[in-house]
Amino acid sequence: MRDDLEQLVTLRIFELRHEISQHRDTEWALNQSREKYRTVIETAAEGFWMVNTLLTAVDVNEALCRLLGYRREEIVGHSLLTFVAPVSRAAIKDHVITTLWQG
Repeated sequence: MRDDLEQLVTLRIFELRHEISQHRDTEWALNQSREKYRTVIETAAEGFWMVNTLLTAVDVNEALCRLLGYRREEIVGHSLLTFVAPVSRAAIKDHVITTLWQG
């Protein structure tokens, strides 16, 4: 019985090592993806911002900051509509809602 238990423990250790290895590979791939994303966004000449479904800015690039005349910290966490001319807000809302519904 002791041998059977030792075999089970050895098998489980092998399985855990494999799972840890897979986790490390996944984490490495995720970090690579993040670096590529950041490089593309930060080197883009165009202004870029990412907003959530509540239209709150969650990320922006330096080009957008220069375009709007604000620092990143002044934009992230605030509504996209804060930075849009009042006459354009309804059209922007409609566009975003349509885009969200269409996927």
